[in-house]
Amino acid sequence: MNSFGYEYFCGANVSIRFNGRTNTEVAGISYEALDSSTPIYGYSSRLFDAVAPGQKLIRGSFVLNFKSYAGFVNQVLSTKLGVKGSREKLDPIAIPKNIYGESNSYGKEGFIAEYNFHSDYISENFTIDKDIGEGETTPIIDPNKQKEYMDYLTRVAFSDTHKPHDGLALAEMLHEDWDFESNFITSSKSYLVSAMDATMIGPFNIEISFGGGSNKFTIVSCYVNNFGSSIQISEDVILQEFSFFGRNIIH
Repeated sequence: MNSFGYEYFCGANVSIRFNGRTNTEVAGISYEALDSSTPIYGYSSRLFDAVAPGQKLIRGSFVLNFKSYAGFVNQVLSTKLGVKGSREKLDPIAIPKNIYGESNSYGKEGFIAEYNFHSDYISENFTIDKDIGEGETTPIIDPNKQKEYMDYLTRVAFSDTHKPHDGLALAEMLHEDWDFESNFITSSKSYLVSAMDATMIGPFNIEISFGGGSNKFTIVSCYVNNFGSSIQISEDVILQEFSFFGRNIIH
């Protein structure tokens, strides 16, 4: 019986990793390498004599099975921040059980009550009073406690403590309100301000592996520049497509 020394791959044995973490919800990916190299012709040359190096860019798109609006953003941000595993791996924040009920000391039930709870905690633990004149002061984030403050917001964003609420949206709202006076948005280059916007995260790497072995390559320094979804009222799986561009392909 003859044996043939070649091997082919199909989509079923391809795995996709974003920032080193496998994403099993990827339904497809496509890419192309663009190069604007230009041929140079000499006087009366019919064929080009040299090539001027151009600019290189990797463009492509990938499709995910839709599970949540910020699912892909959550994964990329958590890997950039060094958060390993699932959301439950982060230390949870102890929130009083009655915060989700109709009667609590935080004004309203649900999202606003939880926002007020975290805002009170930030005010008590990470702020100093700033003199605003005429004997009045206002609390701002203490520069000496900025790291602790950002660590706390990371736990708000990614720990599994938020019942029906989206932790990213909650952390984004807290960070926007508290950093308005502290002017830390630029200096900390916060991931939270744009956490819900996939087009503002990056860079991230996309690794495409064939057959689970060493046959793989990585598209490095990628940014999402477009995303969307087409929803049909049917039993078909809803997909979310992301367009991206990258710096280079590394084998």
